[in-house]
Amino acid sequence: LMGTLLLASCGSGSSDSSSPPPPPPPPPPAVVVDASPPPPGVVTNSYYFYFNASGGSPPFTWAVTSGALPGGLTLAPDGTLSGTPTAAGPFAFTVTATDGAQTPGTGSQPFSVTIDAPAPLLIAPGQTPPAGVHGTLYSFAFSAAGGYLPLSWTVTAGTLPPGLMFTSDGTLSGTPMAPGSTQFTVTATDSGAPTPATNSV
Repeated sequence: LMGTLLLASCGSGSSDSSSPPPPPPPPPPAVVVDASPPPPGVVTNSYYFYFNASGGSPPFTWAVTSGALPGGLTLAPDGTLSGTPTAAGPFAFTVTATDGAQTPGTGSQPFSVTIDAPAPLLIAPGQTPPAGVHGTLYSFAFSAAGGYLPLSWTVTAGTLPPGLMFTSDGTLSGTPMAPGSTQFTVTATDSGAPTPATNSV
């Protein structure tokens, strides 16, 4: 008998089990400078303001990219605007925040800030040094408002109680050496130029 030879053919094709590459991550949201307007400042008075941003990939690095800051103020890379203003006037500038992404994103916004001249120098009214006690430590500090800082204080008339001294920051202190009553005038002088302002009480 002649048998019939059957040959089975097995397919050798391969199936691709690898999945398609994942889609690229979405780009980070745009950098948006969302700081409120900087408040006004006063010449010779300390100033501090912090800019904010959202979106992007923090941390942000800040810079002034157009215009000019008020004299005496600087913008730190962390967004802090600080310093001591040296001149009055309106100042316009643009700040730009750059994020930390591999391909950095930026956001910019214009701002303006007004620096005012200080109010007239005035020694706060109603300041009466309290009574002291013979042989007991004594201290009293006068205060003033306005004027170009720093202020300098002096005694311009009369005589201090024996044992007390008056320093340039407006402090009356020491240890009274004798009982009694004295009258004297103190004067505050500001740092205005060319003619400093004064106020006495």
